[in-house]
Parts: sequence; structure tokens; C-alpha cells
Amino acid sequence: MKKKWLAVGIILLFIGVAILPNICAEIQKERLRQKESFTNTLLLKAHTKIRIRDNSDFVSRNGVVGGRGTKDDPYLISGWNFNGISWKKISTRIENLMSRIDFYNHPYRFALVFLFLFALYTLFNPSAIRIQNTNKYVIIRGNNFENWTRSISIINATHVIIETNTINIESNPLYGSNTGIDLSRTNSISIERNTISSCYYAIHIEGNNTYVEENQIRNCQAGIGADGSNVFIRKNTILSINGLCSILLVDVKGTALVEDCYIQNCTFDGGIICFNKTEQAIIRNNTLIHSRGFAAITGDSGLIENNTIVDSDTGIQCEYSIIQYNFVKSCAIGIAVNGPSNIMHNNISLSTIGIGCYYNPGGHSFILNNSIHNNHKGIYCIGDRNPFIHDNNIYENNAGFVYEGGSIINATHNWWGASDGPSGSGPGSGDSVSDDINYIPWLTSPNPNAGR
Repeated sequence: MKKKWLAVGIILLFIGVAILPNICAEIQKERLRQKESFTNTLLLKAHTKIRIRDNSDFVSRNGVVGGRGTKDDPYLISGWNFNGISWKKISTRIENLMSRIDFYNHPYRFALVFLFLFALYTLFNPSAIRIQNTNKYVIIRGNNFENWTRSISIINATHVIIETNTINIESNPLYGSNTGIDLSRTNSISIERNTISSCYYAIHIEGNNTYVEENQIRNCQAGIGADGSNVFIRKNTILSINGLCSILLVDVKGTALVEDCYIQNCTFDGGIICFNKTEQAIIRNNTLIHSRGFAAITGDSGLIENNTIVDSDTGIQCEYSIIQYNFVKSCAIGIAVNGPSNIMHNNISLSTIGIGCYYNPGGHSFILNNSIHNNHKGIYCIGDRNPFIHDNNIYENNAGFVYEGGSIINATHNWWGASDGPSGSGPGSGDSVSDDINYIPWLTSPNPNAGR
């Protein structure tokens, strides 16, 4: 008994000496961070809208606090607080008017007042900073934006860095295209370490050679949308997107890279979507948790590798793509193959369907060296899909391979969880297979390279 209490005492002493100080230190750091953030906002100076229409407008009255516009000494717009018209104020005024106007007997009065107030909001509250038709080097840094239709608009401009700004836009049910950062016809723009929340669109890109890195995006309708050419999206954290997708790539020419991003709680159109034959789409090393609606990653002619996907409706939906070295867990469908693709070295588990083949005839998919285990159905194919399925470890699924079609599927050299082969239409005690599956010969031991 004494030994038991002695052990408890030692554990409590360890917690008190080693763990509690670290917890207290982290709490103190968070309090200091919040205090610093609040203090920094208070130190910012208020500024009205900034309009830079060409190179000659980079002057102090337009918020320029330094620089000469060169590569080594760029113009600097920094330290400003831009407070737009609050939708809450508009809605409060409308409520007050409704209480004064007999709405049912005079609906046209209410309608006119409502449209007038809405016009004020949309026409006189467009962009806090608008820079266009320039080729100077510019940094927009450390500003705060509240309640703007567009916080930062860059049009027909080059060499702009947008960094460490805070952007928050109230939800406006009437004007749905509120955008944090909006680029149009731009070249060589960097968007780095900004915090963006409560926008309809956090970042919208129509330009070339754009870098979007280390931004924090949360509670928006859409995250990052891009077309143009050469878009590099790295190390962004995107949380609670509840309208469109977190990252959308459409017809990007050249290279489209999405790398090392963390995406969680995307509840409508999924996580990362790349389609319409983006030339060189690379989606790798991302973590996606709880994607709903569309797939966590949708790939059309791209490379999707080394991603971690957990608790999503569909993990990866692909066609004409290379899907390799991904970890997919707890999805309705781990990987949905909608067109000819190479599916290699993935680890897929705890899903309703591990890999599903649904595309029309006319091409072959290669499903090689995957570990497909602990799913309801390991592989599921319908119709005349005819994939080649080899060197996979397919084991501990409720059903190994379910096929609903009439042709013969080549699924030789797979491990089915037992040395005597698959069960069902097979002769052994491993995972079951359906009719019309050629499983002979099978592997008599697991493939050590599968899922790695």
C-alpha cells in the first residue's frame, strides 16, 4: 500500500515539476500574444481609402510611409487601420426604419430606403486599398482592415508584397462577393503571413507568378481561388470554410503547387480542387481533416502525393492523375477513380470503400503497391472498368474486392490476408473476392513495399 502511494506521489511530483510550469508558460504566452495583438491594433493610425492609379500616386497622402519604389527600397504602406461601413450598422438602421414605417401599408417606402442604404454600402465601400497600373515595388504590411467589400485590390500591377495584415469582413447577406485580397492581371505578387477571417472569398487570384504562403484563413465562404499561371500555395492554415472549397485551381498554366497546407472543417465543396486540365498541378504534403460535400482533394491531370486525409466524405477523387504515398483514413470513399490514373503506395483504412473505380470505359488505371485494410469494401468497381490491380496488400476488410460487371479484371499478385488466397469466389481464407476477378497467382505473404 505504501509503495502504491509512493508511486502516486512521485507521479504528482513529476506533474508539478515538469508539466505544470510548461502549461502555465504556454498560457502566459497566449495572454501576451492576445495583449500584443490588441495593443498593435490600438497603435495603428486611422486612414480612409487609398487609391493609387499609376506610379505617380505613391505619395504620403496615399498612405506611403517610406521607400522609393525600387527592388532594394520598395514603397511601404504600413501601420494603418481601415474601418469600413459595418453591415451591422446598416441592418440596425433598417430595423429602426421598419419600426417607424408601416411596412404592410407602405412597403414601397421600406423598399426604397432599403435599396438606398444598400447602395451606400456597396458603392461607397468598395476597397480599402486599390493599386492599379503600376510597375513599382510595393510592400503592404501590418495594416488592419474591417468591413470592406474588398480590403486589398491589386489590378494590372507587378512586384507587390502583401504581408502580416489582419483582414476581417462582416458577413453581408446582400453583397456576397466580399473579398479579402483580390488580384487581377497581376505579375509577381506575394501574399504572406496575413490573417483573414469572415470573408466570402479570402484570396482571389487572376494573375501570373503568385506566391501565397503562411496565411491564416478561417470562417470564410471560400479560401483561395486561382487561375492564370504559376501559382504557389504553401504552408497556409485554412479552417472552417463553409461555402465553396478551401483551395480552387482552374486552368492554371505552368505550375500550380499546393504544399504543406493544413485544412480542417471544410463543410460544403471540399478541400483542394484542381480541374480543367491545369498543366502541372502538384498537391503534396497537405493535411486535410473533416472535408464534406466534395472530395478532400480533387485532381484532374496532376500529381497528388504524401497527403494525409482523415474523416472526409471522399478522400481523393481523381482522373488522369498520379496518386501516390497518401495516407487516407475514415472516409466514405478513400480514393474514387473517375478516369485513368496511377494509384500507387497509398495507405487506405477504416473507410466504407477503400478504392472505388467509377469511370467510363476507354482507359486503364493501375492500382499498385497499396495497403488497403480495415475497410468495409477494400476495392469496389462497377461496369466495364478494367483496372490493373497488382502487388497490393488487401486484408482485414469486410469484403476484399467487390466487382459489379461482366468482364474479367486482372488482380493477380495481391496479398489477401492469408497465404491460401482470397475467400468468396476464391479458394482461401483471406479477404473475399467477387466473380470475374482473376486473382491467380496471389502473394502468399504481405508485400513489404505496399503502402510505403
